[in-house]
Amino acid sequence: MRNLKQLQYNASMETALTTVKIWLDARPDNKELIELTKCLTDIYFYVNSLELERKGFNSAIDALRADRNQFAKQAQAVQEEEKAASVAEKFSRETSDDINERLNNLL
Repeated sequence: MRNLKQLQYNASMETALTTVKIWLDARPDNKELIELTKCLTDIYFYVNSLELERKGFNSAIDALRADRNQFAKQAQAVQEEEKAASVAEKFSRETSDDINERLNNLL
């Protein structure tokens, strides 16, 4: 949606600037057209700076999301390792206890 709005803005601005240029070429001494040209140029550069700022924010957000996803994967791997170690420890303890109990029964 944002790209469509950007394309609409660029097309509209191109049309406006082209039209004003044609008028200004026909009447180069028209002070209102000179002022309108300056205003449209200022608007164009302002919107362009906002778009660049937005891209910078989006890049920062993307980087933070990638970091968050990496940390989540690492945390999940640690949890799985802890769970596996806990099961192995419990199995080892029960197996050792079972062997000790059998040996005690034999004696």
